[in-house]
Amino acid sequence: FFFFAVVQRVSELSSHTSAVTFMQYVTMLPVAALDLVFFFWIFRSLGDVIGQLEAREQGVKLNLYRKFRVILVSTMLIATIWSFVYSWVVVSGQIASDWESKWIFDGFFDVLHMCVLVAIMVLWRPTTNSAAFEYQKVVS
Repeated sequence: FFFFAVVQRVSELSSHTSAVTFMQYVTMLPVAALDLVFFFWIFRSLGDVIGQLEAREQGVKLNLYRKFRVILVSTMLIATIWSFVYSWVVVSGQIASDWESKWIFDGFFDVLHMCVLVAIMVLWRPTTNSAAFEYQKVVS
Protein backbone atom coordinates (compact mmCIF):
# COMPACT_ATOMS: atom_id res chain seq x y z
CA PHE A 1 0.00 0.00 0.00
CA PHE A 2 2.65 2.49 1.02
CA PHE A 3 4.71 1.81 -2.08
CA PHE A 4 1.78 2.46 -4.41
CA ALA A 5 0.70 5.51 -2.40
CA VAL A 6 4.20 7.00 -2.58
CA VAL A 7 4.49 6.31 -6.31
CA GLN A 8 1.05 7.86 -6.87
CA ARG A 9 1.92 10.96 -4.85
CA VAL A 10 5.30 11.40 -6.57
CA SER A 11 3.67 11.07 -10.00
CA GLU A 12 1.07 13.69 -9.00
CA LEU A 13 3.70 16.10 -7.76
CA SER A 14 6.04 15.59 -10.71
CA SER A 15 3.29 16.25 -13.24
CA HIS A 16 3.28 19.90 -14.27
CA THR A 17 -0.21 19.78 -15.74
CA SER A 18 -3.60 19.40 -14.14
CA ALA A 19 -4.41 16.46 -16.43
CA VAL A 20 -4.19 12.98 -14.97
CA THR A 21 -1.19 11.08 -16.34
CA PHE A 22 -0.98 7.39 -17.24
CA MET A 23 1.19 6.68 -14.19
CA GLN A 24 -1.45 8.21 -11.93
CA TYR A 25 -4.09 5.94 -13.46
CA VAL A 26 -1.85 2.89 -13.01
CA THR A 27 -1.20 3.63 -9.34
CA MET A 28 -4.72 4.84 -8.57
CA LEU A 29 -6.33 1.40 -8.89
CA PRO A 30 -4.13 -0.51 -6.40
CA VAL A 31 -4.32 2.34 -3.88
CA ALA A 32 -8.13 2.54 -4.18
CA ALA A 33 -8.48 -1.26 -3.97
CA LEU A 34 -6.28 -1.46 -0.88
CA ASP A 35 -8.16 1.44 0.72
CA LEU A 36 -11.39 -0.46 0.16
CA VAL A 37 -9.93 -3.65 1.66
CA PHE A 38 -8.74 -1.70 4.72
CA PHE A 39 -12.16 -0.07 5.18
CA PHE A 40 -13.96 -3.42 5.05
CA TRP A 41 -11.39 -4.97 7.38
CA ILE A 42 -11.78 -2.16 9.93
CA PHE A 43 -15.58 -2.22 9.82
CA ARG A 44 -15.73 -6.00 10.10
CA SER A 45 -13.39 -5.98 13.09
CA LEU A 46 -15.30 -3.11 14.66
CA GLY A 47 -18.55 -5.04 14.16
CA ASP A 48 -16.99 -8.08 15.86
CA VAL A 49 -15.88 -5.97 18.83
CA ILE A 50 -19.33 -4.39 19.14
CA GLY A 51 -20.91 -7.86 19.02
CA GLN A 52 -18.62 -9.11 21.78
CA LEU A 53 -19.38 -6.07 23.93
CA GLU A 54 -23.12 -6.62 23.45
CA ALA A 55 -22.74 -10.28 24.44
CA ARG A 56 -20.76 -9.33 27.54
CA GLU A 57 -23.21 -6.52 28.37
CA GLN A 58 -20.47 -3.91 28.70
CA GLY A 59 -22.61 -0.85 28.05
CA VAL A 60 -20.02 1.86 28.66
CA LYS A 61 -17.52 0.43 26.19
CA LEU A 62 -20.31 -0.45 23.77
CA ASN A 63 -21.44 3.18 23.71
CA LEU A 64 -17.88 4.33 23.05
CA TYR A 65 -17.41 1.92 20.12
CA ARG A 66 -20.79 2.84 18.64
CA LYS A 67 -19.76 6.50 18.65
CA PHE A 68 -16.50 5.50 16.98
CA ARG A 69 -18.44 3.61 14.29
CA VAL A 70 -20.59 6.69 13.64
CA ILE A 71 -17.43 8.77 13.21
CA LEU A 72 -15.95 6.29 10.73
CA VAL A 73 -19.17 5.95 8.73
CA SER A 74 -19.54 9.74 8.60
CA THR A 75 -15.95 10.08 7.45
CA MET A 76 -16.47 7.50 4.74
CA LEU A 77 -19.60 9.29 3.49
CA ILE A 78 -17.87 12.67 3.47
CA ALA A 79 -14.88 11.20 1.62
CA THR A 80 -17.15 9.57 -0.96
CA ILE A 81 -19.09 12.78 -1.58
CA TRP A 82 -15.85 14.76 -1.84
CA SER A 83 -14.44 12.24 -4.31
CA PHE A 84 -17.48 12.69 -6.55
CA VAL A 85 -17.16 16.49 -6.31
CA TYR A 86 -13.46 16.28 -7.16
CA SER A 87 -14.15 13.94 -10.08
CA TRP A 88 -16.78 16.32 -11.44
CA VAL A 89 -14.38 19.27 -11.15
CA VAL A 90 -11.61 17.36 -12.95
CA VAL A 91 -13.89 16.07 -15.71
CA SER A 92 -15.50 19.48 -16.28
CA GLY A 93 -12.06 21.06 -16.62
CA GLN A 94 -12.64 23.66 -13.91
CA ILE A 95 -9.55 22.65 -12.00
CA ALA A 96 -7.34 23.84 -14.86
CA SER A 97 -9.04 27.24 -15.00
CA ASP A 98 -9.33 27.72 -11.24
CA TRP A 99 -5.81 26.97 -10.03
CA GLU A 100 -6.17 29.30 -7.02
CA SER A 101 -8.49 26.83 -5.30
CA LYS A 102 -6.68 23.62 -6.27
CA TRP A 103 -5.07 23.51 -2.84
CA ILE A 104 -8.50 22.78 -1.35
CA PHE A 105 -8.73 19.56 -3.34
CA ASP A 106 -5.16 18.56 -2.53
CA GLY A 107 -5.46 19.12 1.21
CA PHE A 108 -9.03 18.01 1.90
CA PHE A 109 -8.20 14.42 2.88
CA ASP A 110 -5.37 15.58 5.15
CA VAL A 111 -7.84 17.79 7.02
CA LEU A 112 -10.39 14.95 7.13
CA HIS A 113 -7.81 12.54 8.57
CA MET A 114 -6.85 15.14 11.17
CA CYS A 115 -10.52 15.51 12.17
CA VAL A 116 -10.79 11.74 12.65
CA LEU A 117 -7.64 11.78 14.79
CA VAL A 118 -9.03 14.60 16.94
CA ALA A 119 -12.33 12.72 17.32
CA ILE A 120 -10.45 9.60 18.45
CA MET A 121 -8.47 11.70 20.92
CA VAL A 122 -11.70 13.13 22.34
CA LEU A 123 -13.38 9.72 22.57
CA TRP A 124 -10.48 8.02 24.33
CA ARG A 125 -9.33 10.94 26.46
CA PRO A 126 -8.53 10.20 30.10
CA THR A 127 -11.58 10.82 32.28
CA THR A 128 -12.72 9.91 35.74
CA ASN A 129 -14.61 6.97 34.21
CA SER A 130 -11.56 5.54 32.41
CA ALA A 131 -11.53 2.54 34.74
CA ALA A 132 -14.80 1.39 33.12
CA PHE A 133 -12.92 0.85 29.84
CA GLU A 134 -10.31 -1.54 31.19
CA TYR A 135 -10.32 -5.18 30.15
CA GLN A 136 -12.50 -7.36 32.32
CA LYS A 137 -12.96 -11.11 32.07
CA VAL A 138 -16.50 -12.38 32.22
CA VAL A 139 -16.83 -14.95 35.00
CA SER A 140 -18.84 -17.96 33.81
